[in-house]
Amino acid sequence: MTGSRETQSQDRIKSCSTALFNREVAFPNLETLYIEDMDNIEMIWHDQIPADSFSKLNLLSINKCKKLVNVIPSFILGRLLSLETLTAKACDSLEVVFKLQPLNPLDGNGVARSPLKELELDDLSMLNCVWDKELYHHINFQCLHSIILWRCARLASLFPASIAKDLIQLERLEINKCGIVELIENEGLSEMSINVEAIEGPSHELKVTSSFPSSFQHMKTLYVSCCHGLSNMFTPTMATNLAELTKLRISKCEILTEIISDEGGKEGHVVAFNQLKYMELDGLTRLRCFSSGGYTLMFPLLEDIIVNTCSKMKFFHEGQIEAPKLKGVKVGLNEGYFWKGNLNTTIQNMLEEMATFAGTKFMRLYEFPELIGKWHGELNPITSSWQLTTLVVNKCPSFTNAIPSSLMLALKRMTSLQVHDCEALEEIFDLEGLEVVDCTQCCLGYGICTWSIYQS
Repeated sequence: MTGSRETQSQDRIKSCSTALFNREVAFPNLETLYIEDMDNIEMIWHDQIPADSFSKLNLLSINKCKKLVNVIPSFILGRLLSLETLTAKACDSLEVVFKLQPLNPLDGNGVARSPLKELELDDLSMLNCVWDKELYHHINFQCLHSIILWRCARLASLFPASIAKDLIQLERLEINKCGIVELIENEGLSEMSINVEAIEGPSHELKVTSSFPSSFQHMKTLYVSCCHGLSNMFTPTMATNLAELTKLRISKCEILTEIISDEGGKEGHVVAFNQLKYMELDGLTRLRCFSSGGYTLMFPLLEDIIVNTCSKMKFFHEGQIEAPKLKGVKVGLNEGYFWKGNLNTTIQNMLEEMATFAGTKFMRLYEFPELIGKWHGELNPITSSWQLTTLVVNKCPSFTNAIPSSLMLALKRMTSLQVHDCEALEEIFDLEGLEVVDCTQCCLGYGICTWSIYQS
């Protein structure tokens, strides 16, 4: 008996030494808690704490606690009646944020509602999951409206299906430099009454992605960057559920081939982004298209699309596109709009032009007959892709000027210009239609040091 008591006493001492808070001290009025550079703690709370502790805690921030393995075990969740903001950063051993404790799952009975509104996780190299998937039996996160994840390389999926179904107030989701392969984890779906769609992943395995009629319906901004396990973002059904999405930005995801998978979308169906106003696709080197399905895509409020460094993109969408407010497509924030009748033709022409001029510093115009016909009208220059320093305008008998006003800004890097064998030529530079500020920029930009103008 004595040995047993000593063992229990030693275990309690060891447990208390690795926990920041134990049952000896109560914090009934604590509202803000910052924990930083505490390398000796493995847990924040001992499993026995005073009943009135932490009920007013509103903000919890944890930074550089190298041995911490979880943040909030389930037994303390019922006590955190006011917790609205949670951040965890640079905790090298952290594996899970919300951890279910089987022997002591949650104080109280029934399913509780967490007041948590904002969750930010950054630089958590060992993080495997955010939520224990069985937590939904005890608590939901209906109040959560902002999730930001950065540099969580081992995190393969963000939401267990059981948690995702309750995120009806989520408005903002940012994911950057994470190992995300799927937003919603497939495991456990068979036990729940949820619509399911199967899509093929990058290694030809079947991934099951849930589509909830209510989840994500209030999401307004979605930013995903440097998630190199994603081959697509949504199924058509999931996209339809993004009823309030206003901003979509996806960048630098190495194996992403399309934004909406072609599974589940049939001809005659409609996928509508009714509130989307801004879309940016940047650095998606394997992206073929936004969607290859045969359904109709509707963007009634879309005004701005930026498509930059998506060299394998062949078209935008296979089916019909309705975007009545769209002004054009940009390749950068400082570029003008590019437009050729419709979105698919615009993407094709824009990327063809970028491929023609990308890295080209010397050009003899007569070697590009398709450009000669567009030089004074159809050519809509993408300034960032024009790197020409030497231009030879020759064998263009119909040209009345060598450089039209529409190309002046695009040729601002030019240092050498040769013009010859243009029988109808009347002037070198056509400045008609340029504003004064445009003329100034052109003049300052042109550092032409070599001229060669003659007729044969």
